[in-house]
Amino acid sequence: MFNAASRTYFILAGAAVVVGFGYVFTTGDRVGFTALVFAGVTALALGVGVFGFTPPEPLPAPEEPAEPRAVDTTDVPSPSAWPLVGAVAVAVLATGLATDTSLIAIGIVFGLVATFAWFGQVWREHPSWTREMSERLHDRFVVPIGLPGTIVVLAGIGVVSLSRLMLALSREAAPVVGSIIAFLILGGFYLVSSRNLGRRALTTLATVSAGLVLASGVAGAVKGEREFHHPEAEDAFLLTAENVEFDKDELDFPAATKIKLKFENHDTVQHNFALLRDEGSEPIFRGPVIDKGETVYEFTTPEAGTYYFQCDVHPTQMNGRVDVSVSASEPPEPGENVTTTSAGSH
Repeated sequence: MFNAASRTYFILAGAAVVVGFGYVFTTGDRVGFTALVFAGVTALALGVGVFGFTPPEPLPAPEEPAEPRAVDTTDVPSPSAWPLVGAVAVAVLATGLATDTSLIAIGIVFGLVATFAWFGQVWREHPSWTREMSERLHDRFVVPIGLPGTIVVLAGIGVVSLSRLMLALSREAAPVVGSIIAFLILGGFYLVSSRNLGRRALTTLATVSAGLVLASGVAGAVKGEREFHHPEAEDAFLLTAENVEFDKDELDFPAATKIKLKFENHDTVQHNFALLRDEGSEPIFRGPVIDKGETVYEFTTPEAGTYYFQCDVHPTQMNGRVDVSVSASEPPEPGENVTTTSAGSH
């Protein structure tokens, strides 16, 4: 019978030969194939040598059956679903870091809930836990604080998740999906109120529903919002933020004119547009900071001259020059972007 050393060499020999053939068929490199086959043959020879010149291993002596002994299960934790909830929280948090900031908050909330709930379960299962302690915790924390807080948090998560889903759907599909979700919610309440469901059934129904709502929100955030068309922005100037840069570093505005600036944010971080006399001066106009999406800023341009614009969130990375002149007083044609440079920002 093969001993442990010879078996190891034989396994290495077979693995080297298989990898060698796979390597040559994939890459066509015969040098690597030759090296792997040579290593396999060497391992095979070593295995044969070890098998032929090493005395066989003695058979182990039969062991006497061990005496059965009782297992102390007083401090063994029972199965818990909170680690799975924690894993879901980490996944949602990672998705939020890459897509939508609202999912970051949801992931943090789920992570905190999973952490405290898991610790609470371990605490309740400890031998020192008493029924009086459970009643005191229920009366002083769960009913006055925990229950209302949980309802508010779950409602907020549901609103955010469903809003991400609706923003990702098309304009035609959103009302249909919203109606279906509303009927499902009404059907769920009717089922709970008309049937005497057990605690386990209610817990399962609530968990599945919350999971579906959260999954739909994550899917909507990953897909991104649908494109919204603003009729009032058809004759507006256009400025885009992407990869923490403006798409242009020079803008031409008419002097002393009320204009519209369509601002598109393609990043997952916040941006805005601010018009200043010079770098570091007080803003002439400061647009609200927005998340990923678009908005239309309306403001009156100053008198003719050279000005400065920037993103207040990233002023050193995203900035440029604005030329305000009387010659640029004609409004842009629909879809035309009045600018002189398309390079990235300073």
